[in-house]
Amino acid sequence: MPIPPLKVTQDAFNNLVVLNLPPNSPVQNPSTQITPDHVRLSFTVYGFASAISVLPQIQDGKLVATNTTLEGPIGLVLSSDDITTLLNKHFADAQARLKRPIKSITLNNGDMSIQLG
Repeated sequence: MPIPPLKVTQDAFNNLVVLNLPPNSPVQNPSTQITPDHVRLSFTVYGFASAISVLPQIQDGKLVATNTTLEGPIGLVLSSDDITTLLNKHFADAQARLKRPIKSITLNNGDMSIQLG
């Protein structure tokens, strides 16, 4: 019997980010937008607007971050390569917890569908 896709909404992603921020974090007001082209997380750091955009894809059976771009002051502290490495570590941890391979990921307006194997 096929496994139905796991749907992750913008709200669920926002909640995940908020729950993992320490109370005294300089990162505030996270907001996620999911479109067919990318996942964009916008936020403020010490009151200055920043954003990270990424295109999650499946490569060699692994969920990876591609086309990572940074906007705002976050780019003065971290590079796109830094963020890609960090995201790929988190993606690998999440995939290990699922205990299933990820066959595909589809971005839609407002959510993403993850097909597990």
